[in-house]
Order: sequence, then structure tokens, then C-alpha cells
Amino acid sequence: MKLTTNQIETILQTAISYIGHPYSAEFCCVDFVRKVYDSVGIKIPKLRSYSPPAEFNIKKEDLAHPPVGHLMFLKDRSDPRQDRAWTHVVIIMPDLLCIHCSLFFGEKVVISPLLDIFKKYDFVDSNTA
Repeated sequence: MKLTTNQIETILQTAISYIGHPYSAEFCCVDFVRKVYDSVGIKIPKLRSYSPPAEFNIKKEDLAHPPVGHLMFLKDRSDPRQDRAWTHVVIIMPDLLCIHCSLFFGEKVVISPLLDIFKKYDFVDSNTA
């Protein structure tokens, strides 16, 4: 999926407007991403735990310069649910940051450096999930 400049700007503005919104059973990382992408008219399909949707996940070759506004699916190394291919999703921001609704990073919507994210999570490539 290729996002337009206007879509990227709206995604970032909308995502930032959620900073501090609390994590809950009714508002997790997936709910956050859905609401943000809805703001630009992109509907996220029902997400399956066994594979992230390739059309929404960045590719492994994009990790060096992740595209702003796009999604990155991740797997918590300590998550006991081995049947899950991914456990978290974030929105890429400029300057190697991401915005996400996280139980582990403050129980709310926060901005985190990707380096901190990779201390807890592994990248999940849609091609190999």
C-alpha cells in the first residue's frame, strides 16, 4: 500500500491527537490503528493473529528507512502465546519513532523510539509469518 502525502499528514495528526488515551480491553493497539486509519478512509480488515496483512505491514527491507505513516507488526519475545505470529502493531513516525497504544509502554498511546520497541519486540515480516 502506498500512502499519499495528505494521508500521511492526517494519519500523524490523528495519531498524535490520541496521545495519553488509556489502553483498555476496548482500546488496544489494533483499535488505535483502526481509528487512525479510518480518519483517511482506509479500512483495516479483521486482523488474524497467525499473519499480519501484507498490504498493511512494512517489508523487512524497509526497516532501515521505515515509511512514515505505515504500520509495523511486531511479536513480543516474552509472550507465551506461541500460536500468534504477531502481538503488537505500531504506526511509523519520522525520526525512527513510532506511535502506539501499549500495555507495556505506559498503558496508553505513546510515542516511542523504534530502538526501544526492538528491545521488547521482534519485527514480523508478512512474507515469512
